[in-house]
Amino acid sequence: MSDYKLRNYSYPENAVFINEVAGILKKSFVNHLYIGKFTLTVSICLPINSWPTMKPYEKAFDALGDPTRRAIFERLGKGALSVGALAEGLPVSRPAVSQHLYVLKDAGLIDSRQEGTKNIYQVSPKGVAAMRNWLDRFWDTALLQFKLAAEREAAKNKK
Repeated sequence: MSDYKLRNYSYPENAVFINEVAGILKKSFVNHLYIGKFTLTVSICLPINSWPTMKPYEKAFDALGDPTRRAIFERLGKGALSVGALAEGLPVSRPAVSQHLYVLKDAGLIDSRQEGTKNIYQVSPKGVAAMRNWLDRFWDTALLQFKLAAEREAAKNKK
């Protein structure tokens, strides 16, 4: 999964493991918890900030790897919105939208401000700039290669 890494644990029930999982659950978003007759199965999503070595543009692109987050980001590109306004028309719940906003904010793609009791979210120019700077390296290289090819062609035609 993009900015969340899904880890599945399926082990025979024992007190040591259950205590270990309980400690992880306190620190993580839980997508699913199932206790079977002989097996404890837990799906845990660890936040992106558990990989502190990621560069800002990597976090941004990673966050946009999820189609729901891309849809949220595109809506915010048209203007600042609250969670409720963002959730309208999306196939996910408001709490799910809040979790997606957390990931986008952690990736530096959006900013928030408080207006009364609502949080208003908007695109962060800094986060977009990080992605653009990374992409511009490829554009600069492509333009340089085009220039060199044109110069070689012009030099051939002069001979």
